[in-house]
Amino acid sequence: MSNMYIRFGMHKDRDVLMQMRDGISGIVLPAHILSHSADATRAAVDYIDRDFFIDPMTYIFTSDNIKYYLTKDKKDSSIRFKASIEKLTTDYGLLDFFKSRDYSPLLPTDFTSEFSRQFALKNYNFQRDKLNGQADSAYKKYADILAKVTAEEYSIIDHKPVLITPPYFYSSKTGDTWHDVNLRLAEETSKLAAENETVAPVVLTKSDNLTPSLLDSYSSYKQIILWVTDLDESKVTNDKGQINKLTLLKNFVELARQNNMDVINLYGSYYSAILEKYGMSSFCNGIFYGEYKNFQTKVGGGAPPARFYISAIHKFYIIPVAVAIMQDNDQIFLQEPEETQEMLDGLFENMFQMIKDPSLAQKHFLYARKKELEYIKKTDIHEVIDSLKQSYDMYGNFDETISKDTPLQLLAWYEALRTP
Repeated sequence: MSNMYIRFGMHKDRDVLMQMRDGISGIVLPAHILSHSADATRAAVDYIDRDFFIDPMTYIFTSDNIKYYLTKDKKDSSIRFKASIEKLTTDYGLLDFFKSRDYSPLLPTDFTSEFSRQFALKNYNFQRDKLNGQADSAYKKYADILAKVTAEEYSIIDHKPVLITPPYFYSSKTGDTWHDVNLRLAEETSKLAAENETVAPVVLTKSDNLTPSLLDSYSSYKQIILWVTDLDESKVTNDKGQINKLTLLKNFVELARQNNMDVINLYGSYYSAILEKYGMSSFCNGIFYGEYKNFQTKVGGGAPPARFYISAIHKFYIIPVAVAIMQDNDQIFLQEPEETQEMLDGLFENMFQMIKDPSLAQKHFLYARKKELEYIKKTDIHEVIDSLKQSYDMYGNFDETISKDTPLQLLAWYEALRTP
């Protein structure tokens, strides 16, 4: 089984995920999507039929983010949350709270013992009950879809997330006020969890906070979900500062393994896949997107553009650029999975079909990622590391008139993995 979770973003992606589900561990459900389109999400979870856990998305309620999710009411121009966030806020029992203070962001001082307890309780109930509460209505709306994949009585299926994730917020360093809030919410969630449930706190921070003291503060948990907001693994260059960020992540994962703690990277690339060799239990990404996210970036809407994942250099490019790269070096296409080559009738020029039918590009990415994961599992780590530089030397020096976005991340990964 893969150690990769796919971050669920578009309901229309469910067909591809169902068809390719043998190559993934499961899916990550953003809480605002589940809250806003609960029936469709319930149907998608049954349809895809893989493990899942829920990202509470609570970080959006702080001063760095809340402004993105407010809008003016068309009737009276009053301020309110946008629809999906208003539903999520209602599910968390916080809508009246925000209305009473003109939608000002949450502050650490808001988290009294009672406020923290109630927030943790609402989040826990949401994760345990929201999908199950939609069984009957989802079956009525999506019976034609679900009939394709299940013969069971739909209403009796009891969905349980593989992890319970407490509410969380960005913390810049161990011991700051938001770090203390996060620990309090995780502790309250642990009090609610059953013996057979695993509570996995989300640690949203920056790379220079990946320290032994941070890990020690979560020592009572068997698993954490890590989100490093200032590290875009697939966009790094061979700059020493960026290599250092990669090294800090690697060392943090190694230390966690030594302390019998599993780490899931909430946003990761091929570099995170390699970190399985150092103790990374799983990593998450989307299809076309989701290998990285800065927590201060607005949650997007709409479908991302189709991109082609070039396996030889472990990087996404828009379709015309990917074709131009392969025209510059036609050996690159031969590194793609056999399934992709067959899908394109052996001609990389047929990649343009993916613009009209993005599901082809999605399937390709999942074929490619599955091939990468299988390679990492069966190959000695030193060979995996050496292959990064070899790939750059063979395929990474394409003409910058084709794209200035050259795969320097390969050299950065190579140096970081070689650094003690």
